[in-house]
Amino acid sequence: ALQLFGFFESELTAIITATLLSFLLAYPVRTLKQRFGVRHQLSVVFVMVLAVFCLLLIGFTLIPLVFDQVTNLSARFPALIDSGTVQLKALEEWAIAHNSPLRVDMLAQRLEAYLSSQAKPLSNLLLQLFPTAFESVLHWVLVLILTLYLLLHGDRFWAGLLRFLPTHWGDRLQKTTRQTFQNYFVGQLTVAIIVAIAMTLALVLLGVPFALVFGLSIGVLALFPFGKTLGVVFVSVIVSLQSIWLGLRVAGVVILLDQCIDNFIVPILISRFTALNPIWILLSLLFGVKIAGLLGLVLAVPVAGTIKALLEPVSPAGETPQNLDTLPPTTDPEVP
Repeated sequence: ALQLFGFFESELTAIITATLLSFLLAYPVRTLKQRFGVRHQLSVVFVMVLAVFCLLLIGFTLIPLVFDQVTNLSARFPALIDSGTVQLKALEEWAIAHNSPLRVDMLAQRLEAYLSSQAKPLSNLLLQLFPTAFESVLHWVLVLILTLYLLLHGDRFWAGLLRFLPTHWGDRLQKTTRQTFQNYFVGQLTVAIIVAIAMTLALVLLGVPFALVFGLSIGVLALFPFGKTLGVVFVSVIVSLQSIWLGLRVAGVVILLDQCIDNFIVPILISRFTALNPIWILLSLLFGVKIAGLLGLVLAVPVAGTIKALLEPVSPAGETPQNLDTLPPTTDPEVP
């Protein structure tokens, strides 16, 4: 199975990417239809044109700024390593002067050796992200065409794909999968955008160099489970190489913002997503990465949520009851 996936990896990636984009764009299409009475075809065309325009706008405005900061960061990385080493040695001298048992000489040596070995690969990786993202124009054109087709004729496509199943199970599988994936990815994308904007503004106000790159990095990592935590640690460590006290301030402010977003915004955005135990999330991520790499990391949690929802008992009315013990509270209850 893994060899078969590897053989058709490019085609499967295009299909899955188009499916995810169609899930995300289905919300504005549905809004135009239900609230403004726009026909389905016109709604799809309008949303697709708007999405392409937004992507081009980001590509010509934001991407050059990010690329410039990434280039400067990679050039300054060796100097940051030297600065971090000096600060660790100063901390050790302070500890010796105050008869503290703290010893950081070994830590400084290991940190310097590790960061020095990773500096060049890291800078090369950052610089390769941009050409890699745009190296296959035909691939992305195919993704956009598939997305347009799925928005126009997705219902008939999924109905034909699931026709071999009994009617009840086919309808339930289609409805559960669509709702789970839409709720999860729309919620994650919205949270990631909010995180990226909030973190970037906070880092700019703190006077952190390369604030745009660091803020967007945390936002991108927020798309993945536990990604924000890794992003916060990464940014705090990099900033601490320049100034330990600035790094501590960054860590404090970023953690405070992260907690505010997690406690006040996330429950509202993803309240309808079937909650999973953190252990199951970790296991699903491990299996997803093993099977499909980065794509598996993206799909692991919604697939696990779909399986969980399908395995829940079905009520006599044919609907899956919500487990009040696992679901977060809904802020806007339905009015009968």
